[in-house]
Amino acid sequence: MQHGINERRILRRRFFRATASALGAALLFPRRGLAAESKRAFFDGLDDAGREVMDQARRDIERIRKGDFKLRVVDGDGKPVAAPIELQHVRHEFRFGGPFSENPLFNDLFNSGRMNPHWGVIQKAEDGPDGAYQWEHFDKMLNAAHARDVSMRWHCLIYEEHGTPRWIDAKYNGQPWWKDVPETEGQWWKLIERHLREVGTHKRPGDGKPLGEFLEFDVINETGSRMWTNLRLEAAGKPAAFPSAHNRHPRGWANAARMITLARQYMPKSRLVALEPWPVGDLNNGMTKRVLGHFAKLFDRQSDDPLIRQVAEDPQVLLGCQGHTGVHDRAALTMARINECFERFSQFGKEIAITEYDPPCVPKDKPPEEFERTRLMPEEQAAWSVNFYTLAFSKPYIGELMRWCWADGQSMKRDAGIVFQDFRPKPEYFALKQLLTETWTTRWEGPLAADGSASFRGFFGTYEVSVPGYEPARLRWNSDSPRDVRVELTRQSVKG
Repeated sequence: MQHGINERRILRRRFFRATASALGAALLFPRRGLAAESKRAFFDGLDDAGREVMDQARRDIERIRKGDFKLRVVDGDGKPVAAPIELQHVRHEFRFGGPFSENPLFNDLFNSGRMNPHWGVIQKAEDGPDGAYQWEHFDKMLNAAHARDVSMRWHCLIYEEHGTPRWIDAKYNGQPWWKDVPETEGQWWKLIERHLREVGTHKRPGDGKPLGEFLEFDVINETGSRMWTNLRLEAAGKPAAFPSAHNRHPRGWANAARMITLARQYMPKSRLVALEPWPVGDLNNGMTKRVLGHFAKLFDRQSDDPLIRQVAEDPQVLLGCQGHTGVHDRAALTMARINECFERFSQFGKEIAITEYDPPCVPKDKPPEEFERTRLMPEEQAAWSVNFYTLAFSKPYIGELMRWCWADGQSMKRDAGIVFQDFRPKPEYFALKQLLTETWTTRWEGPLAADGSASFRGFFGTYEVSVPGYEPARLRWNSDSPRDVRVELTRQSVKG
């Protein structure tokens, strides 16, 4: 136990050294490449229309992300505790997160994490359709997240292009199990259901809780813009009979609804997401228009298909957004334009989960001179992200905001991280830390009344309760929780 404490102290010291270094650099060199960028105005996503949007967003945050709470504190005998009390907000109800990490930088900032056990990752290619699932790595991640009170999400269950099971590759056609690779749609549905059952009923080792009772899942991914890769099966003489959920498939939306309703059987308490990419500030983009049409079909409450109606009416089926950005069209990266997109997608009556996003950044495949010419400076990324977080947090229909990259150079982007490639925090990290843990937090202290009660207004989420002479306690006030809460405290044991 002492070793773990010392290790955490070392990590904390490293974090504060990195913080001091980064802040010092920001003071000495507030804009890297200032001379080269002197002709371009600082970009934070705001114009005149955007400033009006953000003024309204800040007012809306005060209205929808806070509640008026009443707390009544009693001791183990049920008697009122009349003493000084301190309440500290320690975790938001809203999910802020990114790729899960045990790094202290992650845990000091985010309350939600992502893991990526695609079907083609969790099942070995050489083991074939009946091969065992490889849980060890993901079990460790789930246990670590649980120990830190981090909500987790699974990306993704059915990913038709990049996440397909690898045992469909033609190079395995000499394996004895090749005969078990499906050739009909019915055979594929049996395997899809088995996959969903295997995942949903798997139990987190730390407490034995089935994943389908707490984890959030992207059930389908990019079905409005990507399609099942047929070539690998066709090259091996197998029919491409997979029941694609793509909207170009004759039964695409029906198949999508069937996959989601099958997932619900084995994931009864999970948030299930239908995830699509769309440029967050461009309603005229062809992809945006296709995705709007896709969701209109999938969430049609008047559909003749009962499974589509079931998906549309399930409040725990979410509309997922991949909000990846570039820098080629800064007009589409303004908060006014992004606000228009948010409002347009809210028409489906679904909670929106922004499960992937990048600050404005440059793809890896761009040459260095183009990177230097077009990129936002780290300070601009920080200012833009603060505005983007504020706008998303102000929308009652958005409940989640997850970044895609942790460090620069990850995925397909050169500068999408919240830390540099050497894992030093970027200005965006410090700006978001101030926003999430200082601006959007509540701390209340004062005396409890004679009946042990106290009333205050604060952000929804988890609070730590501290009263002298009693063990600290935690309680959770969510937006759908009772506002009047009774908490029983345990007296501290007398030492010596």
